[in-house]
Amino acid sequence: MMKGFRLKKYIIIMSICIGSMLSGQIDYYSEIEPILTGSCGGCHTTGNSSGFNLASYSSLMTTGNHGPVIIPFDSENSIIIQKLNSDPPFGNQMPPTGPLPFETIDFLAQWINEGALEYPEVDTLFPPALVINEFLAKNDSCCTDENGEYDDYIEIFNAGDSTIVLDGMFLTDDLSDPTKFMIPFSINDSANYYIAPGEFVLFWADDDSIQGINHLNFKLSGSGEQIGLFMHDGETAIDTLNYNVQFSDVSFGRFPDGSDTWIYANPSPGISNVNVLGIGVTILNPTSITLYPNFPNPFNPTTTFRFSVQSDQDVSLMIFDLNGRFVEMITQTHFSPGDYEFSWNASLNPNGIYFVRLIAGGQVKTQKVLYLK
Repeated sequence: MMKGFRLKKYIIIMSICIGSMLSGQIDYYSEIEPILTGSCGGCHTTGNSSGFNLASYSSLMTTGNHGPVIIPFDSENSIIIQKLNSDPPFGNQMPPTGPLPFETIDFLAQWINEGALEYPEVDTLFPPALVINEFLAKNDSCCTDENGEYDDYIEIFNAGDSTIVLDGMFLTDDLSDPTKFMIPFSINDSANYYIAPGEFVLFWADDDSIQGINHLNFKLSGSGEQIGLFMHDGETAIDTLNYNVQFSDVSFGRFPDGSDTWIYANPSPGISNVNVLGIGVTILNPTSITLYPNFPNPFNPTTTFRFSVQSDQDVSLMIFDLNGRFVEMITQTHFSPGDYEFSWNASLNPNGIYFVRLIAGGQVKTQKVLYLK
């Protein structure tokens, strides 16, 4: 078999990136296909008698009536270049409407001499600018997938300036097993996942991959674990994180999108993250939990929080700063009905406004407190 021919997308493509992510490398779909279809597509489509078919990448790579239309790494002997140049070895110069500019022909030849790949090969030493932007590990009632199910999710954000194809990359919840889930390749000549600069792709972590290509074969643990996004070699990390305990219907994400700052916030799957802690969340059963005003307030450096629960349930009491960053877990355990008090010593933190948040049974109570040194 001729060197460089694409045996099968699943084998040859070690990595995928639209927009010539490597210096000088050319992408077929965004740069080559528009030239060919715009100049020659009107005549050379499926069913024409010339043997030169531009209907798809795979048809372009087949042998025509006079030999290989494209010979990877050899533009000089590729029929398409011969026919675009003056004085072709057979027939007339293409296209019949007039010759293409020399620069355009040279650009096509450069793509062929690079290997005429459908997608540019990405050097695994330079992963794309993708980040794990947000995740929700305890989805009790906040948001549903396309099947109406409350599933955990992982959101990927493109923080770079080039469109990237995710097909063939890996997601995992165990960094010792980086190839746990491979983002599927498309069965046709396009890709399943193009992610443009500043855009998002959402994956449901529900351990139910038969539901669709955006459903993973693992769930996330609310007690803390790992998330990783890996290149097509299954070894090179694009982005990884270790996270601690999570809370019902509260996501953990970057704010602003793509930054190094992580905050707890209201879930925002597939859209830009917001710096909102859920103050004013509707309480379905206001009698089941009560968060009383802390005392003293303002305080220095210790204050006391008091709350009551009306039934057996898991309760979390935590502190966030004014920017939505998690500060400290005051308590997280199972409580029986009754009244409870916990003290917080803020001496290791800067003075200012903080929020105390009580979560129990899918309900949320939040209050503002002031620490003045």
